[in-house]
Amino acid sequence: RKYPRDFLLAVKKEGFGRINEAVDGRNYIRWMGDHRYAFADAPVGRRGEVLVPRRSCAISSRNKFLRQHARLKIKSQTVNEETGSDEWFVCDTGAGVHPLQIDLYWGEDEPRGAIGRQRARPHGTWMEYAFEVEVTVKR
Repeated sequence: RKYPRDFLLAVKKEGFGRINEAVDGRNYIRWMGDHRYAFADAPVGRRGEVLVPRRSCAISSRNKFLRQHARLKIKSQTVNEETGSDEWFVCDTGAGVHPLQIDLYWGEDEPRGAIGRQRARPHGTWMEYAFEVEVTVKR
């Protein structure tokens, strides 16, 4: 099977991409690292949890304050207005995320553009960063 280069680059950056035609009942392709892709049933986090739009998030594996499976409350007018959510669940980690960054999972959406940073931006929002953020770990 062949897929457009731009699509595969976006999958490499984002981790998953929906394909038009299922392969063995799987509707997604995922980046596995080491120049490899695989077909998948759904976008999942590091330990196989299905990602939930506007609820799941990823943190850096180098984050000294937050951990995998933490439940977060994010106080931010920008984030809350754009996503409709202030409660998030850490279900993914990675070296590509800045240690102080929380990467919020928007859900399925077309990319804003085909080149550069626009490949990683969902069409449904212009939010890129929010700096006035207060994060609390829920217990």
